[in-house]
Amino acid sequence: MSFGKNLQFLRHLRGDMTQENLAEKINISRQTVSKWELDTTRRGTLSTECFPLLINLEL
Repeated sequence: MSFGKNLQFLRHLRGDMTQENLAEKINISRQTVSKWELDTTRRGTLSTECFPLLINLEL
């Protein structure tokens, strides 16, 4: 499963996390989250900050 599909799955699994919510938490645009989920852009190290937020961990 790709990074984008994993990100989307985890976000939906939480039930309360929209692309906008996630983007605000890590100070990026909603469009960037969308591009990650569609696998249309390369992600940087910032994208690794998404997963702890989605599974309720702190970095």
